[in-house]
Amino acid sequence: MVERKNAIPELATLTSNSSVAVWRLFFYVIAVSLWLQETLFEKHVEIVDEKIRNQRPHTLGWYRQQALNFQFGKEFRDDITEYDNSGMTADEIEAQRIIRKCSVTKAQTVKPTLIMKVHKADGKLETDEKTAFIAYMDAIADAGVHVSVISENADRLVLYLTIRYDAMVMDEHGVRFLDSVSPVPDTIVAHLANLPFNGEFFPTMLEQELMRQTGIRLASVRLAKAGVYGAEPTELVDAYTPYSGAIIIDTETDLHVRYERI
Repeated sequence: MVERKNAIPELATLTSNSSVAVWRLFFYVIAVSLWLQETLFEKHVEIVDEKIRNQRPHTLGWYRQQALNFQFGKEFRDDITEYDNSGMTADEIEAQRIIRKCSVTKAQTVKPTLIMKVHKADGKLETDEKTAFIAYMDAIADAGVHVSVISENADRLVLYLTIRYDAMVMDEHGVRFLDSVSPVPDTIVAHLANLPFNGEFFPTMLEQELMRQTGIRLASVRLAKAGVYGAEPTELVDAYTPYSGAIIIDTETDLHVRYERI
């Protein structure tokens, strides 16, 4: 402000260096007023943001992101909004974030309930990990919202297939001549692994994927069964949503293929 004053010829007579000079007092009052206005506006924004956080229910996407942000063994209090990771490297933080897959859906109940399915990179949470995760979700969940956490071994799939193959490309055991690859079990395992977490499994989509493989002319699922880990699988017709969020097949014991030459 002083530099601006010095650039105006009409104000050249204002030269007093006294801290209580009238022109300096005017500048001081104006500067303090502008600072106070900015401070009050920033405080207003903080208050509005806090009200929005407290009044607007969080979305399913927000809950999913918070689950992925969970850090096993790290303190999290309900009076803060995020972990204090000061002094930690990115690798150390990532090592504590054990949740790699998560889906959140609403349960059809009177009481507000969210069904949260979670997996680590190698499968379900261990007991102490799940206990810590449930405590974390209880701390961040909106008031009145119950979060039901599911972290179980992948569901089991049993398949009975008929594969019509090109005898110039594959043998009667489903092995290709040129690369010694067995496309049927390999394709099934890859198809299940690529399903979205908690996504539906459709036998018809698997048939289409199989028929895109070299040497396979026709693929038909005669019978498909699925169920939770440790239970007897039941027949499925159109689609199956895994209870655990993931579904796998043991190609040695649960895959039954009948190969037919064209």
